[in-house]
Amino acid sequence: MSSNTQPNRQQNSIRQQQFVGHCGAPYPQENPLDSESNHLSLMWGAIPKYHHSSQHQTGPENNDVPLTLEAIQEVEEPLFSSRAQGSVFESEKQWLLVCGQPLWPSAKLRQLASEYSPAYTLKQLSEKQGLDAALSQVGGHFSVINWHKQTAKLILATDRFNQWPLYYRLLNHPEAGESLYFSSHLKPLLKIAPPADLIDCKANTQSSCGLSNKKGEETPGISPQAVYDYLYFHMLPSPNSSYTGLQKLPGGHYLHWQLGQTTATVKRYWRPSFQEGNGATKQESYPRVRALLRASIDRICDANPTPIAAFLSGGLDSSSVAGMLAERSREYGQRAQAYTIGFNAPGYDEVPYARITARHFDLDLHEYYVTPADVVDALPKIAASLDEPFGNSSALPAYFCAKRAASNGTQHLLAGDGGDELFAGNERYQKQALFERYQQLPSSLRHGLIEPLLPHLPGGLFDKVRSYVKQSNIPLPERLEYYNFLHQHTPDSIWQPNLFAQLNTDAPLQHLHSTYNQPQQASTLNRMLHLDWKLTLADNDLKKVGSMCQLAGVHVHYPMLDTELVDFSCQLPSHWKIKGRQLRHFYKESMRGWLADATLNKSKKGFGLPFGVWLTDHPPLQELAYSCLEQLKQRGYFQEDFIDRSISYHQKGDAAYYGELIWVLMMLELWIQSHKDTVREIKHSDNIIRARV
Repeated sequence: MSSNTQPNRQQNSIRQQQFVGHCGAPYPQENPLDSESNHLSLMWGAIPKYHHSSQHQTGPENNDVPLTLEAIQEVEEPLFSSRAQGSVFESEKQWLLVCGQPLWPSAKLRQLASEYSPAYTLKQLSEKQGLDAALSQVGGHFSVINWHKQTAKLILATDRFNQWPLYYRLLNHPEAGESLYFSSHLKPLLKIAPPADLIDCKANTQSSCGLSNKKGEETPGISPQAVYDYLYFHMLPSPNSSYTGLQKLPGGHYLHWQLGQTTATVKRYWRPSFQEGNGATKQESYPRVRALLRASIDRICDANPTPIAAFLSGGLDSSSVAGMLAERSREYGQRAQAYTIGFNAPGYDEVPYARITARHFDLDLHEYYVTPADVVDALPKIAASLDEPFGNSSALPAYFCAKRAASNGTQHLLAGDGGDELFAGNERYQKQALFERYQQLPSSLRHGLIEPLLPHLPGGLFDKVRSYVKQSNIPLPERLEYYNFLHQHTPDSIWQPNLFAQLNTDAPLQHLHSTYNQPQQASTLNRMLHLDWKLTLADNDLKKVGSMCQLAGVHVHYPMLDTELVDFSCQLPSHWKIKGRQLRHFYKESMRGWLADATLNKSKKGFGLPFGVWLTDHPPLQELAYSCLEQLKQRGYFQEDFIDRSISYHQKGDAAYYGELIWVLMMLELWIQSHKDTVREIKHSDNIIRARV
């Protein structure tokens, strides 16, 4: 590891390091990070209460002695492994580390970061404007660790969309006292701060447990609530994690902790302001979209002077990003590279649209067709690489796309994630607008005529009318989850009684309400967009793409999530984003004449995996899935009949709908299998590992 140390005018230490962990990442000698893992953002750290040396004792008798990291930390394992790009600023008062790649909003700040370091730049910006204002201006992916030596105050922060995650746990240990442990991955935290001992839920109803199966064997001690939330969301939204007591810092938030305190304060530093209308007309606003997107890609490329390529599904966003990259590459006398994934399954293959974009912008397109055999081979590896259960099936094509790019020497990929959530491209936005129109009818008409009459009308067309009225009367955001598996089946038909007794079944809806209602004075559409910024982007799609790129060994960047572009989208009137039945009206018009017409007119699909179809046609995949579900029956989570019925419904009914449920259950079992040894090892370990900078 090389470092370049450069003092500033006050003789403070500024270190720019290509690979540095938050506080180092300790691993046992028999389990080093191997080349297949490629944890490009791995970092780990801990702040115990105090050092036992009387030389550094702090308290009433020694209040004037400043606390230092050395005074409150000691190393018990010599092996450290970290692969996180970052920089350090250190003075007598503070120690500040910025990991990842923050992108600065002005040329002056970019020059300061280039001349000194991102850590020094953030320090300067924070002193002038305050921490909240400073963090809210920074784009890119990053996390921040700021240790104030004299006040013993710790601040952790992550970027707006949690591209660079942070897990943490407060732990009261007899030797270390009140300690805060944090990491960009769960595995180091589990080794250092294990969850509660495994217990039999049938005999104890604590909130963190390992369920005994029929053979009396213990399964991993994941939280029962996490199992419920996972089945509801197909992932685990922040701030909760799969283990009780271990939490995730949400995007756009920072954590404040005072040494010795038993609690930490988590505060939001960025909240979108939907102030529709900035005085500009549509015609004046159209050029800004392309200008802001190009500026975003320029900032990313300037910060990474290494081979950069693009994901390309053939949709609006990936085509826009790949097209901008192609234009920039031509200016430097190069031909841009793009990667796409195809499927030999009717209705799922997007490669023809990717080819249209490639021809339109003269991209060098690399294609790979994923097969069912690829899925069978990759699934256990992918499940093992994930910190938590994750049920988004498009992780598979994202992995194979990134893997192909990495094999060709690509180090950085641009992804188009975010455009649908900024400019209203998801079909549910339009669908909910139709339901909202019913609520705009006079109450006397709805409750006095239509609803009393509907039960007496015949079936057929009127069944659809009854369904429409029923859904319209469900308020947002609950209505978005109308077709959720957990709302289509009674709880006693899904869950084992001992587990169900520990669940808060209202928790997911409470989370939806909290997020949906956070924006002030926002339209219904913008509230849905904001909800998706957290649940669809930060907690799902970005985690999916980021994790798969890490597994493949490449970095990923999201030009659509540039701070200026996000802020610009908040100023657009809602009726510009959707016009009549046309989703993304404003965005499409801003790209008309630049993107190919076929791209502008295509329906949205993306890298969707035809798992439900392949599950019927490919015996090895079916054997893997059904075997996982049989093993999941033994865990004590679900009623056996629920799993059997899910298989039957898939075979006889809706292959896509119930194929998704089988996928989610299969991934849960594969994740448990791949993490069981780690959890059992933790259970029997009494070692508490501490780290130093």
